[in-house]
Amino acid sequence: LGDGTTTTSSTPIAVDLPADTTITAVAAGSRHSLAVTSTGTVLAWGLNLTGQLGDGTTTSSNTPVAVNLPANTTITAIAAGNAHSLAVTSTGTMLAWGANLTGQLGDGTNSNSNTPIAVNLPANTTITAIAASSSGHSLAVTSTGTMLAWGSNFTGQLGDGTTTNSNTPVAVDLPANTTITAVAAGAGHSLAVTSAGTMLAWGGNGSGQLGDGSTTTSSTPVAVDLPVDTTITAVAAGAGHSLALTSTGTMLAWGFNASGQLGDGTTTNSSTPIAVDLPVDTTI
Repeated sequence: LGDGTTTTSSTPIAVDLPADTTITAVAAGSRHSLAVTSTGTVLAWGLNLTGQLGDGTTTSSNTPVAVNLPANTTITAIAAGNAHSLAVTSTGTMLAWGANLTGQLGDGTNSNSNTPIAVNLPANTTITAIAASSSGHSLAVTSTGTMLAWGSNFTGQLGDGTTTNSNTPVAVDLPANTTITAVAAGAGHSLAVTSAGTMLAWGGNGSGQLGDGSTTTSSTPVAVDLPVDTTITAVAAGAGHSLALTSTGTMLAWGFNASGQLGDGTTTNSSTPIAVDLPVDTTI
């Protein structure tokens, strides 16, 4: 929680930020937290066994510490996986640090790093959006609307038509003439929003989290079976469920629902998107 203690809190408490610090973006991993400041630096706190705080140590911290960024680097976006961290720079390059057992840092090795290292992107690639999963895979959207993926691929979550891990970015096998605008990474599945407001999904599907009406895993993107005339603007992915925000401010959910995470008033899984039961006159 970054408050200088290790005491659980059931209500929001202030993170102990350095003086005169303004935060512009945040990300939460399984047991670590990241924040981007208004000056483009990054703070991190929490568990650090694999170097996911990026401060050059493997010592956990209950207050924010500065990520050891390369000189003259400005960060614009961050993502946090189970034990790895990702960042996009103002020039569209990417940095990664922390656990790398499945190649989720994308540097061509499987060695952990406790300081940020460059992701081995294809030449002339500019990154605009990223996602990091709790199972060890990473996703990135390029400025041309294509997608890259790397790391764990045991259920086909890299979307390249294989189930082979990759420690360097590989191209997601998108349908022709598809442009991606947003992404999300679940434990073993991946989601993407297209420029047309439709959705694609790939990877594990045991609970219907791909939303295509089946529970069949797919190593290439499949279309999410959205209601007619639905336009998606944002997505999120849990371990085994998926969420989407529509252009009218409603919400859809699908996948695992044993704890009621689909918000439809049941605990029944769904392999197609269903409406979240929002309060009357609520726009998300």
